[in-house]
Amino acid sequence: MQAACAPSFFVSRSGLFPGGAPAVIFALAFVLNATYATPAQAQIYKCTDREGSVTYSNVKRQPGHRCEHIALDPLNAAGKRTRSSKGGKRYAVASPANFPKVSKHVQRSRDHARLNLLRREHAHEQEGLDQARLKLEAVKSAEISDQKSILSLHKTIERHQRNLHAINHELSRLR
Repeated sequence: MQAACAPSFFVSRSGLFPGGAPAVIFALAFVLNATYATPAQAQIYKCTDREGSVTYSNVKRQPGHRCEHIALDPLNAAGKRTRSSKGGKRYAVASPANFPKVSKHVQRSRDHARLNLLRREHAHEQEGLDQARLKLEAVKSAEISDQKSILSLHKTIERHQRNLHAINHELSRLR
């Protein structure tokens, strides 16, 4: 019978953990870290300026604002899984009881303003894309085409296309 010695997989080069004890410690730390996720938490401040306007922020405001810390319960950042009205999966996190709420009328007004802003941004990006395409055609049709300008215009077109894609995604979430 052997006296207290380390199991063979700690020292074996071809065993369960070929790296020896450091590999076991790393694997154990990885499993423990993945198993015990910590809840998300932030410092939230309610700040009131001289005119009485209230803002909520994770940063204390400048002098002239009266800020007070709001104690919030820790939330799991992943939230619970729910189904959206469109059948997709969403993760919802319930707001704490003391979290500031707005009326449905105020929220509808904000959503409407956001929708209008996104529509204006969409029109602006589409106009920029159209202009960049026209410039690209003009540069390509010139007798001596400038490769640097062509590359720059291609990047501009790609940027406008990415922006339009992102705006369309946001618009689809609001409609």
